[in-house]
Amino acid sequence: MLLALTMKEHSPAEGARVELSNEGLLLLAEDRLLSMVGGSVEYVHLKVAQQAKVLDAVSELGLQMISASVPWSIHEVEAGSYLFQGAQGRYQRDLGRFLDSCHERGLFVWLRIGPAVGLELEGLGFPRRILDEGRFQARGPQGEPVIIALPPAAFAAPSYASEGLLAEAGAWVRAVSTQIASYRYPEGPVVAVSIDDKASFFYRTAAYDQDYHPDAVEGFSTFVKARHGDTLPEVYASVITPPRKMDARSVGDLALHLDWLAYKEDILRTAIAHFVAEARAGGLEGIPLFHGAPHTEVGGAIPLTSLQQSVESASYDLFSLGQNLAQHRRALRRARANSRSTVVGQLQWGAPAWWAPPLAHAQCSAALGALMHGARGLIFHSLVERDRWVDAPISCEGRPTGVERYALTQRLIAAIADLEVLKRSEKVEVAIISEGCTRRLSLLSSLVGPLSPLVLSLFGLGANELCDDRGLFAASAAGRAFEGSVEDALLHSGLPFDWVEGEASDEVLGRYRALILPCADIVDAALWPKLERYVRNGGTLLLGPVRPRWEPSGQALDVAALPAHELVANEVATLRALQELGVKAGPRFVEAPLIAARLRDESDQSGLACTKGGVLLVANETNRAVQSPLLGCVGGRCRFWDALSGTPLNEELTLKAGSVSLLRCRPVGVQEEGGSS
Repeated sequence: MLLALTMKEHSPAEGARVELSNEGLLLLAEDRLLSMVGGSVEYVHLKVAQQAKVLDAVSELGLQMISASVPWSIHEVEAGSYLFQGAQGRYQRDLGRFLDSCHERGLFVWLRIGPAVGLELEGLGFPRRILDEGRFQARGPQGEPVIIALPPAAFAAPSYASEGLLAEAGAWVRAVSTQIASYRYPEGPVVAVSIDDKASFFYRTAAYDQDYHPDAVEGFSTFVKARHGDTLPEVYASVITPPRKMDARSVGDLALHLDWLAYKEDILRTAIAHFVAEARAGGLEGIPLFHGAPHTEVGGAIPLTSLQQSVESASYDLFSLGQNLAQHRRALRRARANSRSTVVGQLQWGAPAWWAPPLAHAQCSAALGALMHGARGLIFHSLVERDRWVDAPISCEGRPTGVERYALTQRLIAAIADLEVLKRSEKVEVAIISEGCTRRLSLLSSLVGPLSPLVLSLFGLGANELCDDRGLFAASAAGRAFEGSVEDALLHSGLPFDWVEGEASDEVLGRYRALILPCADIVDAALWPKLERYVRNGGTLLLGPVRPRWEPSGQALDVAALPAHELVANEVATLRALQELGVKAGPRFVEAPLIAARLRDESDQSGLACTKGGVLLVANETNRAVQSPLLGCVGGRCRFWDALSGTPLNEELTLKAGSVSLLRCRPVGVQEEGGSS
């Protein structure tokens, strides 16, 4: 069972029905904690007669949460008119019947209401009339429509800067929210709602690819004036207009381009805020609202911190065209630092029909890797087969589609519950700062032109492969190289660390004993007052490989204004500074190149061999099999088992390339429940 009882002290907000906690969702009417482990079941793809069997099969897997999407394109009859009964061709519309079926079985529901929902639907769930309307379409630098080449059919991207589009989409969000409101917990099963899906300009995130919609061009001028006030950078001496290519020749010229990327982030933030306001106005008060962002190392469309100005929690969804544990690790450690609830709202399970489906054990490793690096919830996408999706564990008739994937899914869910993995975490005292200007400079220096860095990241390509390291961007490349070397050093020293956004609050920054700021030539001056307060409150700031020299406006930086810091030139100096501060790695459990994370609960602060037991996750991010002794076994102090298979381990562990193992461990002599020691 993944529903745990809690008696935590809390002061619920007025009108609250469900509250977000670090371990899941607190159901206030019963004072119970619902663990956010579930799977997506898309009612629009299931005949009414199939739904009961499928929901029963989901329950048999050990889950109590369902994720489902409510597509605008399926429910709209005509502009402003919607149906929530019957069918539209082969798609089902009876949302109420589906929610009632979930409620009867004690299944809780997390709905995705759009306007974009994905679902492998044409246009990601936008109605055709919206996609075909020119005044709603995003525009490229020459004024052309922006075409999204996603199966099953290409479409023109809607513009989230278009006031007309926001009005139409907002009307849908309010209407569907009104429909859902009566199904909120405790009267119904709905405990959470996602607003929009992967806000990222429909995956086309290159700096000058879009959006040059007339409303965006006008909005850019307003944004720049508000951002700089009466002290506009010199680059705006004549007129405020967006850049359409990388033509900067000096640091001062970069101000225009940095403002453009900051404005594009604001387009998405404003749109999500608008949709959230419509959802609340439609009746979705009292339950948390979420957003799932796509993760990429270069070309991320908007920081989680900005999204969380509107939604209760924003985190990353994890999809990949190949096994990339390192990329997933970076995503989760970013979310662990910046998200209010590190839930993977969509963890690829199976694959779209146009992708080569990953092996079951590879997707299991992706799930375990997410848990290893901070996930406090997983939603398996998709549990049930449908057209254009293959290798799901459950058929549309409610039967296992394949023994291996179904059984592995069941064992994984049971292990998460039995070991209470979602209640455990690493102790993290160090964070690397992901600063806004540095992120934007990486995007501006992309070598692949209009090709989307976000899409290329699905193939494992990151900043080192995609970014220029010459001229104006040489310092940015040096900062990335410093960040990469520090990351590797921390990782292989066994010292847990996060990436924290420069936009994060004082409270978030204050969680860490030490912050490491990789610097390019340009760093946003808005960061300095926060870091000054951080240092004044006892934190330690490490800055490297050099001090920055410029403000984003192109003005020279006053070095005297920098907060107190220690300059570290490389990873060796960084580790030495952390040691002198007293930040030390815990005990090693495996040898390099394997990496391990020991998860503990609040009452468990000592070593594995000195406690009643523990949970250890071990990853092999290399492309070859690796064998390592289990160092906790030395001297016979501790015993280890594979948590999914129950197989005992004899003082060593062998991991396949790109795989993760979940180990349970007990000190020798400690008796297991129902058995001998």
